[in-house]
Amino acid sequence: MRPFPLILTLALGPPTATPTLAHDPAPHQATTYAVAPPESPGADSNKLVLTITHDDTLVHARFSLTLEDETKPFIPPSLNKHGIHFTSIQTGKKQTESFLYARGTGPVEIPLPDHVQSGTVTITKGYEFAPEKIPFQIEGQVARVEAKLHRHTNLKEAGWFAADPHLHYERLDPAHDPDWFDMLAADDLEHGVFMIVKGGNVPGIWAQQYAYGPEGTAQNDTQLLIPGEEYRGPFQGHNNLFANAEVFPPIILGKKDHPWHWPTMHEALTKTQNDGGIGGPAHGGTFGSASTAVLDAVLGASEFFELANTHLYELEPWYSLLNCGFILAPVAGTDLPNNPFPDTTQPLFGETRTYLRCGENASFEDWRDTIRRGETFITSGPLIELKVNGTGPGGVVNVAKNPTTGLATVSVSVKEHARPGAKPSQLELVLDGNPIPANDNTDGPILNVELADSAWIALRARGQRKNLLWAKTGILQHQIAHTAPIQIIVDDQPITSPDTAAALIKQLESQREIYATQTKYQDEAHRDHMLALFDKAIAKLSKQIEP
Repeated sequence: MRPFPLILTLALGPPTATPTLAHDPAPHQATTYAVAPPESPGADSNKLVLTITHDDTLVHARFSLTLEDETKPFIPPSLNKHGIHFTSIQTGKKQTESFLYARGTGPVEIPLPDHVQSGTVTITKGYEFAPEKIPFQIEGQVARVEAKLHRHTNLKEAGWFAADPHLHYERLDPAHDPDWFDMLAADDLEHGVFMIVKGGNVPGIWAQQYAYGPEGTAQNDTQLLIPGEEYRGPFQGHNNLFANAEVFPPIILGKKDHPWHWPTMHEALTKTQNDGGIGGPAHGGTFGSASTAVLDAVLGASEFFELANTHLYELEPWYSLLNCGFILAPVAGTDLPNNPFPDTTQPLFGETRTYLRCGENASFEDWRDTIRRGETFITSGPLIELKVNGTGPGGVVNVAKNPTTGLATVSVSVKEHARPGAKPSQLELVLDGNPIPANDNTDGPILNVELADSAWIALRARGQRKNLLWAKTGILQHQIAHTAPIQIIVDDQPITSPDTAAALIKQLESQREIYATQTKYQDEAHRDHMLALFDKAIAKLSKQIEP
C-alpha cells in the first residue's frame, strides 16, 4: 500500500463559497483519510476490467481482489476515473486500511502485477444485496468481469433508508462531497453524519467540516451528508450532536486546555435541539466515569440513544429508560476511522448502521423527525421487521383490558430478511427488557401477548460472529440487529416501572455525589447548576415510586 502524508487542518469557520456537487475526481487527503488520484493502467500493463450492474444498470459497489494463491486482499496503486481508492487512517490506534469502490459510471480498470494470471473479485453492496465472488483469468493482458448483483431485499420500497450516523472524517471542501456520496452509495447508504471531534487520534481538533448546520449539509436526489460534533468529557461521557448550527465549545471537557466540566452535556444537547438539530448519548451511554446519559434522557435533552458501533453493543441503560417510559429511538454507526472493518463481504461505511423509515424526502428535517418518532432499527447484518397489531417501530398501540380476564391482548408479527448465507442464529422479542424467543413467520402474527399493564416491545437478532479481531484491540462481536420499541398503552396508562425508577434514582444519587465532590468548575454556580439537574431528574423519577 502506498503511503500518504497526513495533513492537520485546525482552522474552524464557514465555507468561503456555496457548496457545489459538481464532480471533481482530483485526489484529496486529510488527517483521517486519503483518496488516490485516478489513473488508468498503461497499455502494456495487465489489468482487470470490472463492470458491476443491477437490473442491467451500472451501480455503485465496493469490491476487493485476491490474486492467485494469495489470501490477503490485493490493493492496486490506483484505479481509473470510474473507481475510488480510499484509505482510512486512524493514527492514534495505528489502523490504516485501503478500500476499493466502483462509482457506477463505467467499467473500473484495475492494474495487476505482470506475473498474475488469475484471481478472484468479491463485490458487496450493503446488506440488501447478496455478495458476489467471481474468479477471473487473464487472457492476453486483460481479464473482464461483468458482475450482476442480486437484490434479495428492498426495504426502500417500504420507505426505509440506511444511515451511518457516526463518522469522523474531514469534509474540508464541498467539491469533494461527490466522492462521499459515491462511497456511501456503494455501501448502500443514503445518509452519513460526519462529526468533528477532539482527542483520541491526533493532537487537537480533527474530523472538521467546512461548515455546520444547514450550510454544511450536502444533498443530492436521495442522499444527505450531515455535519455534527461528538461532545465529550471523562466524567459525563460522549454525546453526538447532529446538524448543530455551530461547534459547541470546548468539544472536550476536563482536559489540560479546558480542565473544567462545564458546559454540561445537557447544555450542549439543549442548544443543539433549540437550533434545529438533534442529539443523544454515544456508545450506549457507557463512556465516562459518571455518564449523564440517563440524566439527559430523563430531562428530555436527549432524543436518541446510540446502542452500537462496529466495536460495541450496549442495551441496559436504554432498556431501563424505556421501562420508565422515556422512549428514545435507537441509532447505531461505525465510529470510523476507529476499527475499519476489512471483511470483504461486509460494507465499510455502515457496517453497523441505522435504518430510518423517512420516505423519499431527503431533507435533514424529515430525517431528524423520523428519529424523534422512533421509526428506526439498527443492524450490522440481520434485516428484521416487527409489527404489533399492524403498527411498526416507533408506533403506539392503544388497547383495553378484557373485563373477564383483566388482561389486554396484542398480536405480534415478525419478519426476517435473511441475507444469503447469513441467517440470524437467534431472534427474540423483547418485552420490557425481557427476551421471548421468536420464530420467523412471514404469513402473519406469530403469537399473542397478554399484558396487565402498559409496556414496550421490540425485536432483536443475533447473527454470525464478525471477523473483527484486531491484534491490538482484541475486538470480537456477533452481527446484531434491534428495532425501536413499540409502545403498548393499556387503558390509557403510561409505561412505568417503580423498581427500575428506584434503581435509576440510586444511580443518579451516586453520580450527584461525584459531581459535588470530584469535578472542577471555574464558577461554583456551574456546580450548583449541575447538581440542580440531578435533583430535577431524581424528582421526576420519584413520581413513579410514590404511592
